[in-house]
Amino acid sequence: MPGSGSRIGENGGATSTTGNTSKTSLTQSMEKLDGSMATGQRNYNAWRFRIVRILKEKNLLGSIEDETVSDTKDDQAFTIITLNIKDSQIQYIEDARTTKEAWTALKEVDLGIGMNGPMVLMQRLWALKMAAGDDMAQHLNKFRELAIQLRSLSVEAKRMDDGELVTSLTLSLPGSYEPLVMALQSRSDTITFDIKAGGLLQQ
Repeated sequence: MPGSGSRIGENGGATSTTGNTSKTSLTQSMEKLDGSMATGQRNYNAWRFRIVRILKEKNLLGSIEDETVSDTKDDQAFTIITLNIKDSQIQYIEDARTTKEAWTALKEVDLGIGMNGPMVLMQRLWALKMAAGDDMAQHLNKFRELAIQLRSLSVEAKRMDDGELVTSLTLSLPGSYEPLVMALQSRSDTITFDIKAGGLLQQ
């Protein structure tokens, strides 16, 4: 509960009014989680990023990770999530007993991958192939979206490192890109995913 000198801000945030300053990360409107099941439009990744930042600022991040938190903190985190999802998503968290259960339920529904999410996304990433003549920018966008989704599951799964992303991206390219791939790999500095993607886009 906010103490004296505070008021409840938009989206469940506490806004300090002590002295002549006002501080909060929630004074601006935040787009609520709509869910691909409801509209066909997926905003889960952007929504997740914002919620993680809010929970971290309020020292509530442990409620969605494998940590033991007090009932008070768990209730606060659960309320923040509840206030930032649309009514169509409420049904998926009504039976959740903790914030972690609600967080997992929303993830499984809105990514449409269930409990085997990391494995499913990894398979999709490795199966993604660019055909000769396809647009490189579009291919990189598809690849990056899958990589972001996979990394968003890092609370439960080992995060895919940059080297693995570079390897997977290389294997997704048609044979005509082999000379460029060899040229990039011959560089003396470490080849990151962004460096490789930039090099591919310049061709």
